[in-house]
Amino acid sequence: MGQVPVTVFGTVNLGDYIIPNGRNNGVGYAVAPKDIKSDEIKNIVGIAWSTSEDPLRMNLVNVAVGLNVVPPASAVSASLTSFHYYDI
Repeated sequence: MGQVPVTVFGTVNLGDYIIPNGRNNGVGYAVAPKDIKSDEIKNIVGIAWSTSEDPLRMNLVNVAVGLNVVPPASAVSASLTSFHYYDI
């Protein structure tokens, strides 16, 4: 448990989840807890403890790691049940 500087592309707010960008280059992106997708949950690196307001740059952001950062199952299931089904 601790904090490490992580290179993140784009805007970062306090409390955002940091997710690897998938290119194996050590860069991540931020996702607000309310916007996390079910396929991103397993890839959460940590939680942003600092911010970046520049949407077009890579920035070093302090990230809390080693914490239980996975959203509770109730939040995930609530977001999954919010889908709307339409008859066509």
